[in-house]
This record gives sequence, structure tokens and C-alpha cells, in this order.
Amino acid sequence: MDARVLGRRGSVGLFLTLVLFCGFTSTCAVTAARAATQGDAIVSAAASQAGRPYCFAGGNLNGPTHGTGGAGCGGSTVGFDCTGLTLYAVYQATGKDLSHDGRQATEGGQIIHNTSELQPGDLVFFGGSLSNFEHAGVYAGGGKIWDALNYGIPVQLHTLAQVGLPFVGGARYWSGGNWPPAEGSFVSHNGFVYRIAGGAPIYVSSWSAVGGPQPSTPLSDAQFASLPQFPRDGTILDSSAGGVFIAAGGAPLYLSSWNAIGGPKQGTVIDQWDIDRAGANPASHLRAYPADGTILDSSGGGVFIVAGGAPLYLSNWDAIGGPKPGTVIDQWDIDRAGGDSAAHLRAYPEDGTLIGTSGDGRVYEIVGGAPLYVSSWGAIGGARPATSVDQWDVNNTDNPAAHLRQYPHDGTFVNTSAGRVYRIAGGTPFYVTNWSVFGGVQSYVNIDQWDVDNTADPHSHLRATPLDGTVVEGLPSSQYWGFSAGLRSPVPSSPGAIGIDDASLTAFPLAPSGSVGTARAKASPSRGGKRYKHRKRRRHAKHRRHAHRKRSHR
Repeated sequence: MDARVLGRRGSVGLFLTLVLFCGFTSTCAVTAARAATQGDAIVSAAASQAGRPYCFAGGNLNGPTHGTGGAGCGGSTVGFDCTGLTLYAVYQATGKDLSHDGRQATEGGQIIHNTSELQPGDLVFFGGSLSNFEHAGVYAGGGKIWDALNYGIPVQLHTLAQVGLPFVGGARYWSGGNWPPAEGSFVSHNGFVYRIAGGAPIYVSSWSAVGGPQPSTPLSDAQFASLPQFPRDGTILDSSAGGVFIAAGGAPLYLSSWNAIGGPKQGTVIDQWDIDRAGANPASHLRAYPADGTILDSSGGGVFIVAGGAPLYLSNWDAIGGPKPGTVIDQWDIDRAGGDSAAHLRAYPEDGTLIGTSGDGRVYEIVGGAPLYVSSWGAIGGARPATSVDQWDVNNTDNPAAHLRQYPHDGTFVNTSAGRVYRIAGGTPFYVTNWSVFGGVQSYVNIDQWDVDNTADPHSHLRATPLDGTVVEGLPSSQYWGFSAGLRSPVPSSPGAIGIDDASLTAFPLAPSGSVGTARAKASPSRGGKRYKHRKRRRHAKHRRHAHRKRSHR
């Protein structure tokens, strides 16, 4: 029997379904008298799938799928995993499309913190936290849930205790009144007014920004806390200043043309105040940059995954474990990452960002835009979350789509796990003997000493000797040095030189006496310079003497 029919036929259809799967008891704690609620319809939809096998990644909006299979789900068998079952049940009853992953607890539902507040139809989450849970199910009432628990265990009723993981919260995605607040409506909390956009409360600094005074609904602390922190991906935000933005990973990315997302879309007018303060003021409920792991489907055809605020190219879905839902954005933002603040994207990931590559399973830390290998968690103070990215990006740092540098940006300071401080110039770490030569302690990134010790290994993304043409200024001597083939030569002062501790320069041999430094050679014309012109004058003089002798002989 079709679960959508059961969810919408009224009390008789629901009652028969519950008898079939729950028995003539109070097991599901749902009665025919309450069958008209969306919550009951969610329970009905979940119950209709009783007996379906557990299939990892199985289930979608329309029913069971094979997913990636697993024990008990071989061949063409179809079934559900935990979030596959919950998203199916909610969609059948409400039409709301939830994610098939750990975001499911925070996509606009009313957050429930205690089991005593649960009602049938609420989604329940176990283990970890609401933002990183381990298991999900549909609350059926009476302390029981419908869930797809694990391999070899079909969809069935379990008590909360049988799950074997601590309850971390619930989410109510069904309407039993005026919750959640309607899109574009106004709410107030602690004397401040907000407008609902993508389910999130966006601050209103002035009524004039939204067309004048509007009625607003006061919210309790619990109600306000249960609202999503950031707008749903794909929400269109019409700024009061005239710009249009699309929410992706909580950040507002500029939309230069409706054509970029397939034509005009309905949006919600919000205060420009929020765009200007994204990531800086929590009242805006907007991030400065999309959250790590956000998938961006560019209008230019490329797919990118955000890490440390930068969009790293995705050459193949297999690199991140298969296709993931993404947000369609304007190619304009990718092209201007790091160059225009409206894009809300960085050119390179933020220092300290950790990425895990698909090809070799290595973890890298971003330092000055470059990925430096982490050989041990202990080297950087312990394990931290890393964003899964495509190996292609690390292998193709010369391609602008990778949004990674081959070597850290000149001038970057690093502090290694061995307690040694270096400054990067031309890809090489120059040792810092004392912060005083730089006027005091500077901002630095903690890195693995392995990278400094293994510059011959390409995974370190550091060089043993500076790139040819690198110019540094020794401190405190103010002597300028140019590098070529690993040798240093004195050169004239250069405004772009990187300040380096004089003591660190002794590690690099001087070029043979009389050789011209790289910077000096670059400053002279390719066929110019005093030395060349002097040789040229001598050749001309010799030619004149030779011509004079020929004329005399005649």
C-alpha cells in the first residue's frame, strides 16, 4: 500500500496501518482521533516501510533504494539507512526535502531538547551532537521510534534505550500550529526584530530597510534558539541596497545575473546591514564564507567544495565518496574569490585549515595558501576535523581552479612542532633566531617539523633553497640579497623584499666573487648595463682602427 495514501486518507487508513505494524496496543501511542496531524502522517509513512532491509545510503524522497548496499542488502535489494528513512517519512507527510546526512537535525525544524517534549512525528537523534549525530529515527510515541538501525536489522520499532546511544535532541518538521514561522514573516526576541529568510532570523536594523513597520510575532528563548542559525542553501536574499545574493553554507554569495541560476527566483528582502556584517555580528545570522564542505555548483559548469572559505575544484565525485547535493551559484563568485568582498569566497583557504585528500588519504594543513603535510596529529596539537577534497587540487597547484599555492606565500611565519620559528621566502623556511628583529612576535601558523626536515619530499610543499629571483632583506643589517641556483649575492634595495633574520642567511652560500645578483641582472636591460656597453665601445674602437689600416694600405 502506498504510504502517501496512508498518510492522507484520515483516521481509518492510519489506524489500520498502526494495527498492522504496532498491534492493538499503545505501542505507537497514536490514536485514530489524532490521525489528521502531519506528525501522525510522518509516523504512518515510517511504519509503512517496516521490514525493509538496512541498506547503507539507501532511501530517498520516493521510497527505498539500494544505496551502496552492504551486509543484508546485496544484489538489487532496496532499503533504507537511518536518515534515508527519516527524510522519506517527512517528505511523504509534509513535502519538505531534508538532507540525507548529518545536516538533517538543523534544517529549519523546531529543536527539542528533552525526551519529555517529544511528540509523534518528531525526528530523534542519537550520539554525538545535533550537528554531528550518529543515528536518527522517527518518534512514534510511548518512548519508541521507527528506525533503520544497522546492517542486518530491518526497519522496525525500537525503544529509545534499545538504540544504545544517548539522545542528543529532536527536530519537529511538521505543523501543529504556526510553527515554524513563515518565510518572510517578522519575529521579535529580547526587543529586537528579525525577518525569517531560509528559516533563519535575519536582523532588521531599521524598518525602512524592509519597506516600513510590519507586525511581528514575539518568540520565547526556546523558540528563538530552535530556529536555524543560518538560511537554507539556495535561499534568495534581496538586499535593501539592491543586490541579490544566494545563501550557500550560511554565506551570501553575490548573484550578478539571474541567468546564472536559471532565471528569476522568489527572494526575501533583508537589511543590507546583515550582508555588510556577515561573519562579524552574530545577529546577522550569516557567515562571512560558506561552511567547510559546502558544495558549490557553478553556473560555469564546474563543481567546487569549500575549505577554509575557498572553493577547491572537484574533478570527480568519487573523490568525496560520491555525488552530494550542491547549491547553484554564479560563476562570478568563483572568478572573484579573494578579489571582491561580495563574492564571500577566499582565493586560498584560511591558514590552519585542514584538508584530507582522496587519492592518498593524507592530511594537509593550509599555510600561506599551500598544503603542508601533517605526518602526525600530535605535531599540530591533536586531531581536528579535515575537509575532504579532491587529490587533483593538491596535484595541480599551478591551476587557478585548485585555489592552492605550491609554496606558502612569501612572508608567512611558521612555528614547528619542534618549537622552531621560520619565515617563508621563495618557498624556503628561513630560521628566526629572535622575534626582536621583526619588532616583536608576529602571527604564525603551527606546522609539523616534518615539512621543514623533508623539503626534498613534494608533500612538504617547501623548498630547500629559494626560488630563483627571490630577494630578501637581512635584518637588522638591511643588506639585500638575491638568490639564484641556491646561491646568494648582494643586490640593490628592493621594495618587495622579504625581511629575513641575518643569522639564517649563513645557511646559504655566497655566489662566486664578481657574479651579478639575480635582482641586479633583472634591473638591467637584457642587452644593456654599463659592463656590456663598455665592451661594445671597445669593439667599435677596434673596428675603427682596423678600417683605418685598410684605408692606409690602399
